[in-house]
Amino acid sequence: MIVSDSTGKLGFEEFKYLWNNVKKWQVIYKRFDVDRSGTIGCNELPGAFQTAGFQLNPQLYQMIIRRYSDEKGEMDFDNFICCLVRLDAMFSECPGPGFSLLPHCSPFIQCFFT
Repeated sequence: MIVSDSTGKLGFEEFKYLWNNVKKWQVIYKRFDVDRSGTIGCNELPGAFQTAGFQLNPQLYQMIIRRYSDEKGEMDFDNFICCLVRLDAMFSECPGPGFSLLPHCSPFIQCFFT
């Protein structure tokens, strides 16, 4: 989600877009937090990302795990939402299927997840 007017503030439409995504992503998180521990394990995360609409290559997935998961590879809800907000922004900046494999997007990806 990109702030379209360059003020750094969310307008109503941008807030509505973000809020609708957070509600959708919350449902996905609850679905993949099968044991109701409050975290999603690293083995379940690819399915959660895919369900949220993000096809990730293994390199990007590993960057995400290092950045947003704990030492056991588990991701809590806050980090899940933060990660998906960034992925959503990345996909809007570098659209297309499999964008994370394209060379011209690689520096952009690293900037987001390092």
